[in-house]
Amino acid sequence: MCMLFVLACLASNGQELMGQRDSSQFHYDLRLDLSGRLIGGTFEQLVFNNSLDLKVENKRWSFQNATSYRFNRTGNAQVENNWYELFSASWLNKKKLFFPTVFYHYDNNLMFRVNARHLFGGGLSSVKSWEGHALRLDVGAGYDYTDYNGSQFENSPRLGPIRRRSLLMFRLTHENKFFQGKVALANDFFYRHSLVERSDYLFILQPKVSFAVSTHLNTSVGFEYRFENVHLLDLSRFNSILVYGLAFQLGK
Repeated sequence: MCMLFVLACLASNGQELMGQRDSSQFHYDLRLDLSGRLIGGTFEQLVFNNSLDLKVENKRWSFQNATSYRFNRTGNAQVENNWYELFSASWLNKKKLFFPTVFYHYDNNLMFRVNARHLFGGGLSSVKSWEGHALRLDVGAGYDYTDYNGSQFENSPRLGPIRRRSLLMFRLTHENKFFQGKVALANDFFYRHSLVERSDYLFILQPKVSFAVSTHLNTSVGFEYRFENVHLLDLSRFNSILVYGLAFQLGK
């Protein structure tokens, strides 16, 4: 999950984007995802994955909190035990092309050997919507403090488990809805570059399609492709994952 969600709060993850509602009212979006797997016998496995996203906004402010946890134990090996937390606050100025956002992000990730990551910063966002389309652009800067389980990195002369770096970030999100909103196709591109090292950069591409099962329930399938140039030894700079599941959503 490394740095993927730095500006995730600035996008709506397939939910209704800011600027499409009556700004004189109070609105909220609550989204709950739950999934898991339990296998007994020869190949014992316990997998638990959940996430909770809450967004509250009125005509001037938008607040969003995203929390997720994933646990995976296969046999006697603990594969995943990962927390992710992101909070953001945006001041909505409908008369301007861009509006400002500040954020704080925390995560730990057993798979990518991240003991703890703290990231905070700010950015500017712009939203455009028309006839079933929604386009969002986010640009921002932040400061990252990460404690790794390891001290040697590919493509970097720096040693030690602690990495401190200032970052520039860019994100472009597009969503297109079909069949009266029952099918949605989304594309998400994220890029970040360290201001400390020229070789330290990451980009992630995430296409996803979702289908409305009922008013509050939808299913989705997506693909995540990730390239991180500076990474710990024994890890790959290329990573990909296929994601699918069900989501329950409420809104006003």
